[in-house]
Amino acid sequence: MSSGTPSAPPAPPSGTGTGSGGSGGGGSSSSSNPVSAARIKTAAGSVLYMPLGTQLEILSGPNWSSLSGVFTALLQLNEIDAILFHTTLPSGVDPDDWASVQKKAKAYLWLYCAADMHSTVELDVEFPTFKEKYKQLRDTYSGVGSTAIFNLWIELTQVRLDDSSPLAPQLSKLNEARVKLSNAGMGVSDIQYCLILLNALPESYEVVASTLLASGPASDLKYSEITARILNEEGRKSGPSVSLNAARVDKKNKNLTCHYCNKKGHMEHDCRKKKKDEAKKKEEEEDSSTSDSSDSESESEKAANALVYMPATAENGLNVYL
Repeated sequence: MSSGTPSAPPAPPSGTGTGSGGSGGGGSSSSSNPVSAARIKTAAGSVLYMPLGTQLEILSGPNWSSLSGVFTALLQLNEIDAILFHTTLPSGVDPDDWASVQKKAKAYLWLYCAADMHSTVELDVEFPTFKEKYKQLRDTYSGVGSTAIFNLWIELTQVRLDDSSPLAPQLSKLNEARVKLSNAGMGVSDIQYCLILLNALPESYEVVASTLLASGPASDLKYSEITARILNEEGRKSGPSVSLNAARVDKKNKNLTCHYCNKKGHMEHDCRKKKKDEAKKKEEEEDSSTSDSSDSESESEKAANALVYMPATAENGLNVYL
């Protein structure tokens, strides 16, 4: 599956029309037409297939390359990639089937485009077919236009690495932006890229950045060595993935609800209110026990101090108070 843009699709076989009819004789025959009417009809009568686990990002500008590659592959899997090459009805294809496939493909484009991106191709008056909408987005965001260059520049110079996620993919994406800028004639020097890398480091890597900057003149900096140093530091910090696991736990706990206080962000066994209430209850029970013991002692003392009258008997002849 291609990961690039469909900017240079394979040319149709020789002698094939583009849908407005062929040469002189009223259009090519179905046998020489690369667009299968049967496949278009099948696609028109079903939901477009997307393989399980396929990740299709929302187009936000800089990610056009990855989105267009996956999108093109999906059209190919559904055998309707002809809509990338035709602005008019291909010969032999039912008009209603073609219109249905166009409508479905446009719907997917709308679903996976950020609102401000899709607004640039929303009007069917200006971009009536899927091919025309797709081409406009490609020309704007594939790296040839000023908007694409601006987005890549922002992606490269204003990025901040997130130490709660693995750094290797983030560094790879940063280098990808650098390569795209270079291909568009806006490359940065090795020294500039080194400084961009150091500036992108999170606060927890401040010592690494300071150490590298103090190690010598800027001309001695090498981005390959900086990348290796960053990844080594990540390994040292995480140990047996402690920091990454902690970050995952924190993110996971955000969706939990405590069954004791009904608040989000923790579970019952970690609930501070529960622990506080239990401590208070235990303290009250201890106070109650102490109070009962004091009352018991008081009653014993009263009993010990009570005067008991014993009438005189023949033996002692005295009245005695105990």
